[in-house]
Amino acid sequence: MIEVKSLNKKYTETEVLKNINYTFLEGKVYFVVGPSGCGKTTLLNILGGIDLDYDGLVLYDFEDIKEYTKKEKQSFYTDKVSYISQFPVLFQDMLVQNNLDLINYVNKKTTKKIGSFLKSIKLNKEVKKLSVGEKQRVCINRVINQNASVILADEPTASLDKEYKKEVMDELINACKNKILIVVTHDLDLAKDYADEILEIKKGRIKSTKIKKQENTKSKENFNKNISLFNARKFASWLYKSEKKKINLYNYSLVIGIVLIAFTN
Repeated sequence: MIEVKSLNKKYTETEVLKNINYTFLEGKVYFVVGPSGCGKTTLLNILGGIDLDYDGLVLYDFEDIKEYTKKEKQSFYTDKVSYISQFPVLFQDMLVQNNLDLINYVNKKTTKKIGSFLKSIKLNKEVKKLSVGEKQRVCINRVINQNASVILADEPTASLDKEYKKEVMDELINACKNKILIVVTHDLDLAKDYADEILEIKKGRIKSTKIKKQENTKSKENFNKNISLFNARKFASWLYKSEKKKINLYNYSLVIGIVLIAFTN
């Protein structure tokens, strides 16, 4: 859990964030939206411990991040928080695989999950030979492997083609089921599709909107199509018996057809 209390941030005399009070909960996906320069990335940097020059409190599990010891800070940056920047941050002369393995070296883990959105990229290829979108997908995969409890993402899909945008977001959402995911974006459609809550920053203040996610019709269709003929026949048989055998074979076949249509539509 992240608690933000009475958060204020200034650049010289300009107030960017004003008296922000908000609680981020595990298992939730938050999208932060608003016009350029409103303080979206500033908020993300504060939550990630990158910017500590602010007034107020940022508490991770009731602990003030400004009060962390050196050891606690190290644990915070390796285990608690991972960050996806708007522009890919990779070692250009190293191979893709080496860049992915770095997080295992830092965290002393052996996770080597390769997301479906990375399958088209050769792992033995030098990073400098990749496109910007490919580099960003490598960065996102590395963050997923870090397995931190909080993922902060600043315009993570801005450099991605449409075909990969959904694939990457699906993978991120799946990896964050019991985590906190906070995404800064200008893409309102993306926010509406994936957010549990949309936080709009306007004149330094936050307005929260909870999103009622629609039922996934595709999953429903797939489920219905997987209903077996055997189950439909069992159901039809039950209807047959309940009518005390008053219906003939033709009606029995008709019931099977009706049940199949019901389950597959």
